[in-house]
Amino acid sequence: MCEKLLLAIGLTLALHLCTLTGLFSLSHTAEKDIQNEAFRFVAHKNEN
Repeated sequence: MCEKLLLAIGLTLALHLCTLTGLFSLSHTAEKDIQNEAFRFVAHKNEN
């Protein structure tokens, strides 16, 4: 009984960690894309 409970808690924590890591990498990628877009926009404005 105790082992199953520990296993369930372990799996839940692992799942949360995976979700947090996934969200973090997604937001990090989005942040880079936004910076690139902003840079391109400024560079384009300077050309004209």
